[in-house]
Amino acid sequence: MKKVLLIIGIIVIVVGILALLRGGLAGYIGRHTLDASNSFYDRNRRIMKIYLAMGTIISVLGVLCVVGSRLKG
Repeated sequence: MKKVLLIIGIIVIVVGILALLRGGLAGYIGRHTLDASNSFYDRNRRIMKIYLAMGTIISVLGVLCVVGSRLKG
């Protein structure tokens, strides 16, 4: 059970990091786009906020899984 929890934790951490990277990419694109409609900037800002929040939460859950797999019990 502990090995499965460790593997799940590592996978969840990787997914969380990918979500954080996607949010950062949306922020970068939003700041470096010179000519776009207001809806583009609004949608891009929402995407950035959602992915950054999701990435943070998912990464914390992954860390908790890894720590939980290492606890003696």
